[in-house]
Amino acid sequence: MLCSDRLITRLQIFLRLFDWDGDGFLGPEELLSALKCASRLLGGLGFLRRPAGDSELFSVTQRALAEQRIKSERNGGIGRMTLAEATDWMAHAVATSTVLSKLFGVQFAFGELSAYQRQKMPTVRLFELGLLRPADVKYTVAFESSKVREELGSEFKLQLHERATARGL
Repeated sequence: MLCSDRLITRLQIFLRLFDWDGDGFLGPEELLSALKCASRLLGGLGFLRRPAGDSELFSVTQRALAEQRIKSERNGGIGRMTLAEATDWMAHAVATSTVLSKLFGVQFAFGELSAYQRQKMPTVRLFELGLLRPADVKYTVAFESSKVREELGSEFKLQLHERATARGL
């Protein structure tokens, strides 16, 4: 899996291993097994602090199917994603993770954000994208909450109070 081929090729080879019935589709069970294997492999190699639990991986599987707009068989859909859809979904997951993008040697999807774009993003989103370390989040949130905000100014509060009083609130 860590060979010198392109990421898409590596993911296709990996996902074909979990297409047990050979129909070119990955059902929820097959996708869950692929994610469990990848999590345990990356955890065993030391790239993850801990392998993800079964409930976490089940949630990721359901989210993957929902992101691809795949309806379950109970809701009249096929309930499975094609190998191409699964490959694209996994490639996107790798590209948007700082750890996995370094591991697989692909460019981090959010690495080209300008300083202005990063300043305008909420702290939580920056943390989700891996652009802030957990230690930095605490200080960033404290800094943002200490900024002067216009909506907390006395004039704005007075206007809001007058409007609420006029409405009888």
